[in-house]
Amino acid sequence: MYFFLNNTSFYLASGIEHAEYARLRLFKQHGVDAKILTQVYQLDATDNLIANHVDPDDCINMIDYFCDNIGVTPRALTVDEVYRDSPWKRVGDGSTVHFYQGNWETQRVYTNQGNITKVEHFDGDQQLVRRDRFDSRGFRAKSEFYATTDDPQAALLTLEQYYSSTGRVGFETSYRSRNNAVVSVNHRIQLADGRSWAVFNLGQAMTVFLDLINMDNGGHNTFISDRSNITNQPMIEMTTPARKIEHFHNIHFADPRDPMNSALTYPSIAETNRLAATDMIITPTAQQADDMRRRLKTDVPIVDIPVGYVPGAQLQNSHVLMTDARRIKGNIIIVARLSKQKNLSEAILAFAAAHEQLDWLTLNIYGYGDSEDGFQEENKLRALVQEKQLAGCVIFNGYTRDMAAVYQSAQLLLMTSEHEGFVLALLEAASFGVPQLSYDSYYGPAHVIRDGQSGYMVRYGDRPALTQHILDVMRDPELLQTLSDGAYGRAEDFSDTAVWQRWQDAVIRHDGERGQFNRKNVDPIKGQLQAHPVNFDV
Repeated sequence: MYFFLNNTSFYLASGIEHAEYARLRLFKQHGVDAKILTQVYQLDATDNLIANHVDPDDCINMIDYFCDNIGVTPRALTVDEVYRDSPWKRVGDGSTVHFYQGNWETQRVYTNQGNITKVEHFDGDQQLVRRDRFDSRGFRAKSEFYATTDDPQAALLTLEQYYSSTGRVGFETSYRSRNNAVVSVNHRIQLADGRSWAVFNLGQAMTVFLDLINMDNGGHNTFISDRSNITNQPMIEMTTPARKIEHFHNIHFADPRDPMNSALTYPSIAETNRLAATDMIITPTAQQADDMRRRLKTDVPIVDIPVGYVPGAQLQNSHVLMTDARRIKGNIIIVARLSKQKNLSEAILAFAAAHEQLDWLTLNIYGYGDSEDGFQEENKLRALVQEKQLAGCVIFNGYTRDMAAVYQSAQLLLMTSEHEGFVLALLEAASFGVPQLSYDSYYGPAHVIRDGQSGYMVRYGDRPALTQHILDVMRDPELLQTLSDGAYGRAEDFSDTAVWQRWQDAVIRHDGERGQFNRKNVDPIKGQLQAHPVNFDV
């Protein structure tokens, strides 16, 4: 069986999640058992997966596993149901409901669309002592316990407990105050059968999880790490027999223009012991695989497999001409996160220069802001649009799920990223006949775009050349249509059949050929993982 390893299941899925979900569908389509395994618990993970067209049964979260919450049937959980027989005075009927014993507020209940999401508990001094959080499937999933102080605003988190839907504690985290911050100091795993582990961090907990999942499925399964900085070491430290594959989705070096000399950015390949414990590396493009082989000089197999594909049904659709009413004349699009890596200011400035000559052009940007930088990049981009007086023709559309309609209406796509591993947006655009213009950043754009046939590659940072290409293409309807035809043709090279064949040739037919299959800490007779902590720190 194949297991794809990730951090969590966000509603706003990134390119890595979209690639992983597409791979899951491809494996299921061809009858190969596969599931996604995630580390961080999300109260609304089930809702997020459904929103991204993923069956929740195809994803197992680590905490859910420890707490026996796999396959829980969602249900409503309302204030009226939980507090039907409560002796306390109830105040409020909206999204926040208060319960009083005399003048003492004992609990405060928060709801969303009628379902309980959070309950806060207070002591006689009205200080918070416990906060319960509820899974969207309709059960108390987690409690946070606080130590009170003389300062009512300074309650200190001391313990978190995660529950099964029936109330059993399956996982807990202890905290302490250190250097004016509250930090986790220990995690405890408690399975229903009595086995338990004490570990220092979530990485160690995930190794236990992966080993248990592996043995639940007979061992010798294949694990593919999709989030190198989070899931690689837990995978590498597994002690049960398994094949371990590291899957890159982005470049592997620090300087986006120097793949052979700049520092390696991922410990999974920079640290010799980790690399030696890896059975295979997958990159999205042949050029990255070649560069990595030359750079690493390792006997670990390095293969290239596109992270995206075009379903056969999509390829069978009729081509939409550039003169079709569904195409909006002059509609140029960008599909990307509003983050520094995407370098969108270059695309906006190139568009601005083109707009000075062709005032009927518009630029529609689809993507969400980067919360990791406090949305600084998004704010800079919006300020740039205001500064250039482009608010009437440059539109920020946010995260959009109906991308088919977006691509169907577009005539051109721009990309100016500092670096890209593959770029699903380029392939998606090609499948709808949208030509693309991109800087020649490593690695994805040159892999997807056929220069001069489905779009144009522009030397990185040559904004005047990018502007000129916009003008040349948008001024020439015949050229625009030729590039559109070329885009449709390029999409056929990434058919689901072709990409699945690549998986077969590069990975699946080699099952078990190089497995490390260490069995330390495993009972040789029963094949059961022993309850010993693992010894590493993530």
